[in-house]
Order: sequence, then structure tokens, then C-alpha cells
Amino acid sequence: MWVSKHSSTATKVFVYYTLVIYYQHKHLSKGDNVMATTKKKSVKTTKKKVTKTVARPKAAARQEPKKPGFTSVRFNEQTVYWIIFGVATLAITIWLLSMYAKTLQIYDDIRSTNSGSVVKSVKNQ
Repeated sequence: MWVSKHSSTATKVFVYYTLVIYYQHKHLSKGDNVMATTKKKSVKTTKKKVTKTVARPKAAARQEPKKPGFTSVRFNEQTVYWIIFGVATLAITIWLLSMYAKTLQIYDDIRSTNSGSVVKSVKNQ
């Protein structure tokens, strides 16, 4: 419902009367001035509905357009976007891996340089 169980009584009363006014506005004709507690008088009408039978031409059987299969390949604008995205992703990955390899090479060079000097200093003593 629109009102939670924790709402105040004033909120519940406001929502109730708002709904009553909305119902009166939507369901009563403009000429009726009816209070919310009164009922609309029922009026019997003697009009009968007249229905005409119209011969409708038979519709031609519509053929639905063939949907492409799941594994079918169709080249469109989206394909170009995905190709560009894939190539850019691969290029960035290769660049990052090469930078990582260069960084490791620098660390290896530093380690080999430092280890050689430490060994030499120990041998001299």
C-alpha cells in the first residue's frame, strides 16, 4: 500500500481522503454533485446496442522476417567498435608487460651489481 504501518494517523487520513477525492473526480460525471457517502442512482436504459456485421477480407499470411542465427556473422558498426576496443586492449597489455619486463631487468642489474661488490669486499678482508 502507499502508507506504511509506521506512518502517522494524520498521514493515513490524508491519503484516504485524497484517494476518495481522486475516485470522485475520475468516476463521476461533471454534472453530478455527489457526496462521498451517497450512492449514485441506478437508471435503467432501454437502448439496445446495434451491431453491424462487416465482412472483413482475409488477411494474407504474414511471413515473419528471418532472424539471423546465433552463430551467423554480420559486419556492422558495432563490429568495428569491438575490433578497435580489442586491438587497443591488446596494445596496452603488451606495453604494460614490456614495461614490467624492463623494470625486472633493471632490478636484476642492480642486484647483480650489488652482489658482486659485496662479495669482493668480503674476499678482501
